Amino acid sequence: AAEPLLYRALIVMEKTLGTAHPSTGKVLIELALLLQNKGNYRGAEELLYRALSIHEKHEVGGALTKTLCALGELSALCGDKSKALEFYGRGLELLRSKNEPDDEGIQQILGRIAELDAD
Repeated sequence: AAEPLLYRALIVMEKTLGTAHPSTGKVLIELALLLQNKGNYRGAEELLYRALSIHEKHEVGGALTKTLCALGELSALCGDKSKALEFYGRGLELLRSKNEPDDEGIQQILGRIAELDAD
């Protein structure tokens, strides 16, 4: 039920704000996470890379970090540990540049990196 609504929201965002707008990128992330949860990793990856290209140019409200971490998780699910660690590392670096060391987001990423290193 949510998937058609998110696709419609994406179409509306692309038409009204453009394909490179940060709000469009946020819808891409949400749709990608939905596809990932449904096991459509290829579709999720395509949308996350589109979101990444947007958020690398227009960082707004932590969207770049969220995109990097989503790509890290997707890579881990697909069995690509080195790629997952690379994405999580980029997200961690970005968060560290903007937050205190005890920030919850930093701790979450560090925990996920530790889990991947333990495997």
